[in-house]
Amino acid sequence: MRKRRSTALAAALTGAFLFTACGIIKTYPQVNTARFHSDLSLTMISAESMDREYYDLDQLQTVILDAVNDYNEKNPDAISIDYYHVEGELATLILTYQNADHCTAFNEQPVLYGPAAEAWEQGQMDGIGWISADTAMEEAARAETAAAATAAAAEEAAEAGTTAAETAAAEEPAEAGKTNPGTAKPASAEAAGGAGTGAAETAEAAGEAGTGAAQAAEAGASAMDLTSMRFIMLTEPLCVETEDPIAYVSGPVTVTDPHSCVTGEEIDENDPVYILLDTGAAGK
Repeated sequence: MRKRRSTALAAALTGAFLFTACGIIKTYPQVNTARFHSDLSLTMISAESMDREYYDLDQLQTVILDAVNDYNEKNPDAISIDYYHVEGELATLILTYQNADHCTAFNEQPVLYGPAAEAWEQGQMDGIGWISADTAMEEAARAETAAAATAAAAEEAAEAGTTAAETAAAEEPAEAGKTNPGTAKPASAEAAGGAGTGAAETAEAAGEAGTGAAQAAEAGASAMDLTSMRFIMLTEPLCVETEDPIAYVSGPVTVTDPHSCVTGEEIDENDPVYILLDTGAAGK
């Protein structure tokens, strides 16, 4: 994995020096991001930590430029080096690929992006349980609310426990024996009740999310117009930005707004993320 990323970084180094030499400074996401364009090209933004003691920047520059040039000799204009910048130990590399096939071939990491109807015909959508993007956003909001409730309950329980302990320590042993049962015990009960309420809210939110996901998957499967959609498959954790709005998702993915999402950390070729984009017009 590290060797592949090092090669990709290296491929942009000369381009980087050309940009920075001209004084061009740009701001890009500080996390790995994939941008999917309406013309079926895609841009990969890689933000990688570089240990300067490990990397030979001059050698890395050569490796990167050679890798892109060699690939473009066999596949004209397949990859463009858009930007490279190093700040501290963070290197940002931006490569745009003519299509997903070139991205897959160059990085040896499977990426699919194309018409959904073609993906369906080729069996690439078999067995996928879709959730609408709207439902996915609602599910994420409920999970966030439940997590906040649980955290608040835990904090309340901790504060109650601290209060009870301080009361017990301040009282005389004899007096504490008389008063603590009436002071600490209710506090503990109240704390436990608060924690229990938070847990119940979490369970309820999870149940609602599961029900909503099942309903959305069932409704989405029957409502899809694949002629007006594009299909994306990813096998590595990425933030995703799209020009066309996200319609449906599947796998470890959180939709943050209609044009972006965050994929789960534990994905691979056996557990990919799937996304359907709504082009808004058949054949667009």
